[in-house]
Amino acid sequence: MESDESEEEEEEDEEIKMGEEEDEAIHDEEADDNEEDEEEMDDAEEGESEDPLKSIKAFKKLVVKTLEDNEMSEKRACKMEIIDFLNLLNIFNEKGVHFK
Repeated sequence: MESDESEEEEEEDEEIKMGEEEDEAIHDEEADDNEEDEEEMDDAEEGESEDPLKSIKAFKKLVVKTLEDNEMSEKRACKMEIIDFLNLLNIFNEKGVHFK
């Protein structure tokens, strides 16, 4: 009986170790994916592209310029009215930025 119990415990230990190894492998894959995404974003930022859809830096410039041009860069969202948000949405739509 004692040998049966120890064999079961060893099997359980092996299953736990295998589960931990699988978790580590999944975590490593996710980390690799995140690093690749960051590298792509860095590449896009470093590029001289002025297309806001391809460059994060160009997109940020577009957003800031749009807010400044429409005197909304200093406003706080909690102080704005619904009509302000709708106007801002319309302005961004005219610039080619569409929110889902």
